[in-house]
Formats: sequence, structure tokens, C-alpha cells
Amino acid sequence: MCIAILTTPNKALDEKTFRRCFSINRDGFGMAFVNDDGKVEIDKGFMAEDYAWKSYMEKINKGINKNPMLLHFRLRTAGSVDQGNCHPFAVKGGAMVHNGTFWRDGNMNGKSDSRILAETYHDKLHYANLSANKNEFQDAFGYNRVAFLFNEGKYIIFSEEKDGGQWDDGIWYSNGGWKGQYHERVGNGNKGGGNNACALPDALDDFEDTGWLGYPSRYGIGADI
Repeated sequence: MCIAILTTPNKALDEKTFRRCFSINRDGFGMAFVNDDGKVEIDKGFMAEDYAWKSYMEKINKGINKNPMLLHFRLRTAGSVDQGNCHPFAVKGGAMVHNGTFWRDGNMNGKSDSRILAETYHDKLHYANLSANKNEFQDAFGYNRVAFLFNEGKYIIFSEEKDGGQWDDGIWYSNGGWKGQYHERVGNGNKGGGNNACALPDALDDFEDTGWLGYPSRYGIGADI
């Protein structure tokens, strides 16, 4: 199922919540944060619970959470279980975490759908583009919960309070797994689940500034790379 989390300035997960999230999403932990130069950094690939908690607390004790942070606990739905498929993923000027399923396909070469999205459209998923076209991106993402953190601590959340997305004391959670509640829907509301779960190309055909041409055809959606 995964859980994606955004903490606002000076907020942090307590140990009980952190370990609950890890215990039900054991396929890798990662985080993104803003460094002292105002740039987003990613630290991910933690496959052991104790080491993940220790590494997170090292960041908190250094005051890294004075700016927003992204956290992600992965439970595999597509792609291999490895450090490379752990979230967050780099996008232009920031990082992305995702909870949901854009699509599933047998020919993804071990990569997850989230990873392919971020790698393919790295230069298009930037703050100015997402914020200017937020409604269109929201329609395209459908039931998927997606959060972005950008340089200087700017952030954008899609499906912020849809399909389980919720705020509690300055922390956004993509579902209720952090407190033992589970709710998951696969795919886009217009397309349904399965290989063609995400309707991103259809939603953004008219936005020339995005350059969004669709997913590679080998994934069943859109044009070739």
C-alpha cells in the first residue's frame, strides 16, 4: 500500500508512528529535506527498521525539520524491492513521493511506476508547472496521492484529502495506515485500475508548456520515448 508523508516546519513523527508505518510497509524507507543552502536533498534506501529510525532521528536532531520534509514507507506493488525503487524520486528542483498505482505492466525492467514517472518527466514536474496547472494535474493523477517538495521549502500535494489523505497536527499522511486505518484505491477515477490506470496524457494534451507526451507505449499508454 505504501504511505507518503509530508511534515510541515518543526513537525516530526514520533517513534511509535514511525515504526508502525515501517512495520506495514517494509520495502524501503526514504526522505527528502531542505539543506542549509535551501536545496532539496534525498536520503533513501533504508531497508532495516532500526537503521531507518536512527537515520531519521539524526536528521531531526540536526534541526533539518525546520523546513518541510517528505517521508515515504514503501510496500511494493510494481517493480523490484531495492534501494533504487525507494521514494522519494528526484524531479526538477525537488523531490516526489507517491501512494497509489499509476499503472502495472510486466515489462518495466524492474522499475516501479513511480520511478518511471519521475525519471521520464523529471524536467516537467517542477514547481512552476505543477502550481500553474494544479487542477489539470489533479484530474490526471486521479485517486493517486502525490506530494512534491521543492527548493526553499515549497510544496504541493495532490489528492490532499481524497481516498484516505489526511492532516493531523501539521503532518499530512496519504492514508490512515499511520494509525491502523487502511484505505486504498488503485488507478485513476476516470480510467479504473490495471495497466492503463492513469490518464495523464489525456488530461494534459492541451498544455504545450508541460511537454507531456504520454507514457512509453511499452507500458500501454502514449508515445515512445
